[in-house]
Amino acid sequence: MEDFTKTNNTDNIEKLHHVLPTLSKDAQAALHMRYWESMSIEEIARAMGKTWDVTDRLIESTLKKLKHLLTDESDHSLANAA
Repeated sequence: MEDFTKTNNTDNIEKLHHVLPTLSKDAQAALHMRYWESMSIEEIARAMGKTWDVTDRLIESTLKKLKHLLTDESDHSLANAA
């Protein structure tokens, strides 16, 4: 199992700063409310004028996209370093 405590947090933060602007405004807002403001899906849905299901899918798909983008960023960084 990979030891994530040994990863460089500064690199991860830089990657996030690079990929977050590529997300839609709704996706950025939903993530902000969920993880920085600790709002529930129901609260976010109400604030965004969406249903609970749509909001939940938005957050889940955004997290998947972020994971994909961050993985791609890592792959490109490793390829460029070689």
